Amino acid sequence: MASNEPKKRSITGNLVANMLTEREDDFTFNVTYVANRSIEDLCKIAANGKSKFSASELLSAYTDLKEVAKEELYSASTVDRPVIE
Repeated sequence: MASNEPKKRSITGNLVANMLTEREDDFTFNVTYVANRSIEDLCKIAANGKSKFSASELLSAYTDLKEVAKEELYSASTVDRPVIE
């Protein structure tokens, strides 16, 4: 099954001591999956999901919001950007 989802992923990790054993030379690797996606990629993913909007409509809305936010910041308004977790 082919997917149109962008495949921009990598794996990073940290080597840490294995606390389950008493050996000093026993380590484990904590893996972290990293995905680097552009706004265009996120719009495509959202459009393929449960969104009722197309990728181009989502990108257009993002661009419009970004321009309005810039104007508001330049006019000394406080623009609260939510943290995405």
